[in-house]
Amino acid sequence: MSTRSVLMLTLSCLALTAVLIATGPTPDPQAAPADAKRDRGVTLTLGQTLDLDVRSDTIEWRDKPLELLAFAKATFSRGDDGRLQAKLTGRAITFDDVDYTLHAAVYSPDGELLGTASTACPVQRVWLGGVLTTFLEDVELDFGLSNAYQHAARVEFAITTHDVLTPEQWQKDD
Repeated sequence: MSTRSVLMLTLSCLALTAVLIATGPTPDPQAAPADAKRDRGVTLTLGQTLDLDVRSDTIEWRDKPLELLAFAKATFSRGDDGRLQAKLTGRAITFDDVDYTLHAAVYSPDGELLGTASTACPVQRVWLGGVLTTFLEDVELDFGLSNAYQHAARVEFAITTHDVLTPEQWQKDD
């Protein structure tokens, strides 16, 4: 494995660790918000479309909950060379300029971390009298090469958290 590959894997692991710590369980599950209670992982089955419930943090606007970024489906594949990749579909709501990052971690049946991947998921502010929904197809995650991926059994997801401005706030700044 090249030095660059080791560095990229290390940086991905550090970023994922920070996100998982930030979005991990709270000490009192009764007081936890709905986002913290949602299971962000699924059993990994290669070649099959998996149902997901991966969403950015909920924001409230005009008494309505919004998640600006959400993923509903994923398909994982492993090449003959051992490269694990995934393609996800979802949607974005064009509410504010937010540079989200989607992180994923793959685990063995006994919970051993096998690898991570991340991809940028920028959400643009487009306002045509209201919010718009854009559909995201073929958002790619590349976990890299590893023989260990033959033992992949579970994948967990996290989306970075950010401050989000409401239209009233950003229109005031323009």
